[in-house]
Amino acid sequence: MKSRENNQRGQAVAFYGIFCLMFVGLAALVIDSARLYFVARETQTVADASALGGAMAYVKGDNYVTGAQTEASLNYANGNLFNLDDSAVSKGFWDSSTNPATFTKDGTPTNAVMTIPQLTVNNLVPMWSATSLVKRAAVAAFETLGQANPGLPVVLGDCFTCDPGHCTPDPIILSFGNTGNTSAGWWQVSGSGKKSTEDFIPAGCGGGGTVIGPTSANATINLSNGVTASLCNDFPCLVGNQYLVPVSSQSCGAAFNQSTTIAGFATIKILGTDCNSIITGVDTGGNWTMEVQPHFIDCSHPNICTGGSSDGATCSTNDACPGGVCNATICTGIVLGGSCPRCGTGKVALVQ
Repeated sequence: MKSRENNQRGQAVAFYGIFCLMFVGLAALVIDSARLYFVARETQTVADASALGGAMAYVKGDNYVTGAQTEASLNYANGNLFNLDDSAVSKGFWDSSTNPATFTKDGTPTNAVMTIPQLTVNNLVPMWSATSLVKRAAVAAFETLGQANPGLPVVLGDCFTCDPGHCTPDPIILSFGNTGNTSAGWWQVSGSGKKSTEDFIPAGCGGGGTVIGPTSANATINLSNGVTASLCNDFPCLVGNQYLVPVSSQSCGAAFNQSTTIAGFATIKILGTDCNSIITGVDTGGNWTMEVQPHFIDCSHPNICTGGSSDGATCSTNDACPGGVCNATICTGIVLGGSCPRCGTGKVALVQ
């Protein structure tokens, strides 16, 4: 009997040892898995922040790699501030028109930055592997506005192609007319005829001062050049101000006197006017000079005065904008056809 008891005790010790090994192994797996999950979340935060930093730097004309690395270095992962390698950052073309949307490294037009940070983590209990590799990715792209409150009833043609990150804001001559190299048109916001446009020019410039309501990309609007030519006389008081205007899907060169689809929006600054050639019906190409500038909407202060003595100030009603209007820009971003250069105004956002 004593021999059998000793054998049973020996078996119990053996089973206890096996159980302890299994318990320790399971505990190690749980601990390392939880730790890797936490580090993976930290690494994803680094990816998101660095992608946004890189894209923002790119559209400003700065070094996108440096921009990504600067943002990455402000975030911790695995207990240390992250050091993002140059090879983990790439620029390219984000195309939202495909299903699923795609990022093409070094593709054009360049509108996005991808970052793929990775980190080697030492396992606390290296039973299966001494280290684990954590890798995450993010893409940030320049998005054009999908909806906005335009500040002026003027529509640009789809022929001003400049990369928002490398576009020198030189003056661009917009030509209004029914013949020749036309590149812009009057927007007949309501009905037809001169009044349908004039009502939406700021009151301080002889217009009706009516605020143009929320307007969406891909919406169909009506254009005219001939009957509203004399509206150019209202331009002098608009000189020096910035306005958000739609960009048409129509190419330049043809008369802007029919319906068109909005492709996006651009912020323009009017530098000067030449009304004589419009009124006489002769298109000389020097009718109206304006500067198209990339512009980033600050969504925390969407209501901005345009025109008048308080241009650029935040507002809630037109009464707060003497001589101008309260332009409540709606910050809704989409990448139209994956092409941002032609649509000018927008914001940088995470897309993947």
